[in-house]
Formats: sequence, C-alpha cells, structure tokens
Amino acid sequence: MNITNTGGDPTILIDRKIDDETTSVPFQNLGSHKDAVVTFTSEGTTSGGNLVIEESDLPSYTGTWSNIRTQAASDFTGGAKKCIHIRLGAGLWTRVRISDAITGGGTASASISGA
Repeated sequence: MNITNTGGDPTILIDRKIDDETTSVPFQNLGSHKDAVVTFTSEGTTSGGNLVIEESDLPSYTGTWSNIRTQAASDFTGGAKKCIHIRLGAGLWTRVRISDAITGGGTASASISGA
C-alpha cells in the first residue's frame, strides 16, 4: 500500500484486534520525509499489551523491523485516543504491529493521517 497526503479520512492499519503479532499491511512513504500521526483507539478495556510502529527498507523483510515507537494499550483504554506524531523516512516502509497481546477484554485499533 502506498500512502500520500490526500487530506481525507485516516487510513486504518489495525482494526479492533487483540492477538499477539497481528501486523498491518506495510505502507510506503512516497517522496520526501513526512510528518504523520498514528492514532491508537480502544473499544472497551485494554489493561495490557503493546503495539509498535516500525519501519524497514523492504516490505517483504522477515527479520526484526526498526522500532519507531512502542505504545502501551493501557494508555488508551476505555475508548480513549492516543495520537503519536512521527516522521516517516523517504521511501521507507512502515507498519503497526501488536507485539504483546491486548488484555482486559477490549480491542485495539490504529490509523494513520497525514502521510
């Protein structure tokens, strides 16, 4: 998936998931570096678990991607939103991954805007 700034609705990366190692489809930042916002949202209680924003030079890379940010699901529990401002490197591939299963009975979602 390639993302460009269209000014429209955010692109959904992960939609109401809980499972460890759930990974979004990687997207490529076209053109020069860009500022973007990844928004994490919960439905219900998310008392544990982590999600990571990570990047690689190849979308098919199967090793450990480079970590941009780790976000605890407990920081956006009960329907709260957590907006994380990031800078995307030119031409790099970015994804969101649940690195530790979401616990507490709720689900987690992630979207990106401005990329």
